[in-house]
Amino acid sequence: MPSGDELIVMASAFLDSLSQPPAAARGREAAEVARGVGKAAWLAGMTFLVLGLPLIVAVDREVAASEMEHGLQAQLAEMQTLLGTTSSPLTLTTHC
Repeated sequence: MPSGDELIVMASAFLDSLSQPPAAARGREAAEVARGVGKAAWLAGMTFLVLGLPLIVAVDREVAASEMEHGLQAQLAEMQTLLGTTSSPLTLTTHC
C-alpha cells in the first residue's frame, strides 16, 4: 500500500492531468487560432485594397500633375528668357 506522501503525489498528478486538455482539444484550439489569424489577415488585406491602394494612386497622380506643372513653368520661363519678354505667360493681351 502506498504511503501518504505517495498518495498526495499521485492525486496531484491526476488533478494536473485533468486540468490539461487532451491533444485533440489542443489541436482544435490551434485550428481556431489559425482561422482567427487568417480572418485578420484577410481583413487587413481587403482594407488595404479598398482604402490604401486608391489613396496611393491619387497621391501619385497629384505628384505627377505637380511635377508636370513645375516643368511647364520652367519651360515658359526659359522661353521668356530666350525671347527677352518680361510679361507674365498667364496674362493674355488682345490688340484691336
